[in-house]
This record gives sequence, C-alpha cells and structure tokens, in this order.
Amino acid sequence: MLIEVGKGLEKSISTNHEHFEKKITTLSAGTIALLMTYIATSPTPCAKWLMYVGIGFLTFSLIMNIAGYLLMEEIQYKVIEKINNHTNSPYKTYKYNFETFKANNAKINRFNIWYNKINLFIMIIGIICSIIFVFLNT
Repeated sequence: MLIEVGKGLEKSISTNHEHFEKKITTLSAGTIALLMTYIATSPTPCAKWLMYVGIGFLTFSLIMNIAGYLLMEEIQYKVIEKINNHTNSPYKTYKYNFETFKANNAKINRFNIWYNKINLFIMIIGIICSIIFVFLNT
C-alpha cells in the first residue's frame, strides 16, 4: 500500500515539473509583455505608480509560485524517503504507518491549499492594478 503511494508521489513530482515550467514561462512572459505594452503605448502615463504596484504584485506572485513549488517538492521527497525507509528496512524498526501518512498528508494539503489561495489573491491584485492602469491611460 505504501509502495503504491510512494510511486504515486514520484509520478506527481514529475507531472508538477512539467506544469511548473509552463506556468512560470507564461507568467514571466505575461509580466514582461504587460510592462513593454505600457511603456510602448503610453509615453507619458498617468498613475505610473499603479503600474509599478501591479508589476510588483505579479512579480511577488511569481516568486511565491517558485518558492511554493520548491517547498512542496522537498516535502514530497521527504515523504518518499520515509516510505522507502519503512518498506526497505529488514527489521521494520522505522514505524511509519498508513494512519500517520494520512494525517501528515492532510496537513500538507491544507497548507498547500491556503498557500495557493494567498498566491492567487496576490496575483489578482496585480492584475487588477494593471487593468486599472491601462484604463486610466487609454
């Protein structure tokens, strides 16, 4: 049972790598494109501070995304290591039962959900500031 869970986590890490690269590329390119559009279309923009706030929030969201990904990857590898230690030990001295795994996994999931909600909120603020800036300068 635990071996299957460990294999599932390894597959999840692999899938996360692929999605991560796509999301980061999209966010980075989008932020750069917005900045270039603002600069090119509005030589003397009003409320320039709003552009800086929007770009700042988007950049902070990008940094949070990277940090969150790396943190979750580290947690997943630690869980895999615990499972491997339990299943490969000839003496079964390392006790990591399924109930402990479920409890720890529930905590990790709750943290991940809240972290993602906060990150999404910050990104939405950045997008709203950027949209307001564009409307003020059109």
